[in-house]
Amino acid sequence: MRIVQMDQHAALFDAHPDPSFAVDRALAVVAINRAAERHFGVGRQDVLSRGFREAFPVLVGTFHEELLTRAVAAGRAAEATADSFSGPGARLRVRIFPVGDGFGVVFQDVTATERAVVDLAVSEMLRRASEDAARNGLAELQAIYDTAPVGLCVVDRDRRFRRVNARLAEINGAPAGAHLGRTVDEVVPGMSAQIEPLFERILATGEPILDVEISGETPAAPGVLRHWRESWHPLRDATGTVIAVNRVAEEVTARKAAAERERLLVRELHHRARNVLMVVSSLVHLTAKGDPARFVPVLQDRLKSLARAHELISRDRWERAELGALIRLELASHVEGDHVHVDGPAVPLSIDVAQAVAMTVHELVTNAAKYGALSRAAGRLCVSWRIEGADVVLDWLERGGPPAAAPERDGFGSLLIRVNVVTRLHGAFEPRWSPEGFSCRIRLPASELVDGDPSA
Repeated sequence: MRIVQMDQHAALFDAHPDPSFAVDRALAVVAINRAAERHFGVGRQDVLSRGFREAFPVLVGTFHEELLTRAVAAGRAAEATADSFSGPGARLRVRIFPVGDGFGVVFQDVTATERAVVDLAVSEMLRRASEDAARNGLAELQAIYDTAPVGLCVVDRDRRFRRVNARLAEINGAPAGAHLGRTVDEVVPGMSAQIEPLFERILATGEPILDVEISGETPAAPGVLRHWRESWHPLRDATGTVIAVNRVAEEVTARKAAAERERLLVRELHHRARNVLMVVSSLVHLTAKGDPARFVPVLQDRLKSLARAHELISRDRWERAELGALIRLELASHVEGDHVHVDGPAVPLSIDVAQAVAMTVHELVTNAAKYGALSRAAGRLCVSWRIEGADVVLDWLERGGPPAAAPERDGFGSLLIRVNVVTRLHGAFEPRWSPEGFSCRIRLPASELVDGDPSA
């Protein structure tokens, strides 16, 4: 077993901000950096040459041990994020990758908004007097640099790329080699207005800039606005002069889009909940004006109708419902045999309109079941609708039931229908009573039903 001599690459390995160590193929520890010593509470001499489980007992039985064991057995890199073993609520990303005859292991705390994955040892490499030492260290540095899950690059004082990793090349839509020697504006035109002030600030102050958001387009996705969270670190020569800037970029486009969708969803849910509560409040208020003894069952029936409408809407991702499906749902318990006929073209309804239409149809069905055609075995009900000019016209025709006579005064059902059809939807309700049975025509402006023409 070969123990890595830390004196050779101390600046490279020990300056890395994330806990890191290396194991051979027998899972014995061959290197550990200072961050890992602090993180695990161990000393370097206490763990070198010891087996992984003996050196880091806190990892025994964890997901991290399982991932490392599988990666070494398979002989390939692995990466995953899981709950931290060091405390509740913390999350760790672990990267395992082949290095020399063994494997490197890097832990990164990803619970913070942004972790600058920066290898500050680049500046140390620039200050090395020995060309051989720099060349030997570069191979190990490149392995870490190229497998980083964020975009990394070094830009000199002339704004020209001197080093680029694979992830940044993917972000910018150009091979890493095509970046070298070219300016930032040549590779990603149009970004200078945001980047130049940050660059000037680092050169003037020598201080890093952390957690800044950059937005724009790149050749990788022309016409698509993308967003990155970035951290910029100065790189100095032996005299302390800033000679370049190390830039770390993590794309957060999907994260911002998800946050915006969540914001819109919360706002929409708030709107829907408020509307439902208003509808329920109206139902309670109007139902209470009727027979007190029938208040509870009548209100329950109307609330169930409202719930059925919401169930139908939820099937279409809370965007809209369809008129025919809603009518058939209200008539579901009366469609046995051939005494109910429903026919009409597809007419989409917005959520609020679907609520009003559902309660209207419910009142018509309830009246037909108690006093009209659906109260007798020989009764027949035909519900049809059509698009007539700028309106959707629905005809409700009952035959074979008791003779229908106009009531002396409108009951709650008629009042609720008029509130929904006339007041809410700006339509017309035309009831007709005759010895053959009840019928009515409902005329609804298509412009009130959905955004756009329902006939389209």
